[in-house]
Amino acid sequence: MGIPVGQYDKEIIRRTKELIESYEGEFTITLLMNSLLSLIVLPKEFSKDRNMKFLDDLIVDVDVVKTVISKKDFLFKEGVHSEKGKPDIPNPRNLDNLLRKIRNGISHQHITPISSGLNKWTGVILKDFNSNNHSQGLHIEFTIAELKEFALYIANSYLLEVKK
Repeated sequence: MGIPVGQYDKEIIRRTKELIESYEGEFTITLLMNSLLSLIVLPKEFSKDRNMKFLDDLIVDVDVVKTVISKKDFLFKEGVHSEKGKPDIPNPRNLDNLLRKIRNGISHQHITPISSGLNKWTGVILKDFNSNNHSQGLHIEFTIAELKEFALYIANSYLLEVKK
């Protein structure tokens, strides 16, 4: 089935979300990892054109993130927004900034699997590095369940706002 013009972002997110929620096969984790491009990267990229308000939420106020950001190895350097001729402005600790760093980690394949003793994935570590000085700006660990919940939260929030 084709996708109507102007609906690409909504339809890809909706269809991917539906696949993740209904799939019951052997490759659940593989499907989830492949789906992150649609469930996390795509909403971040299209949010500029869609003005998504939910991305302004501070990460400490987002329930699906609270457990993840409380882990001992969590690192989130907000960084700064620079414009030529203007003083740098610190980026907020909001969902938009976190999602940008997660998007970078996924897109640049800074993904490390966390495995059980049975050689099965139990989670992932996503990292983001500053392209100028190569310093680490993000280290976030998700269990597979947390990653799925987070990805579906982003997708659902995006789709809800697009309907408005």
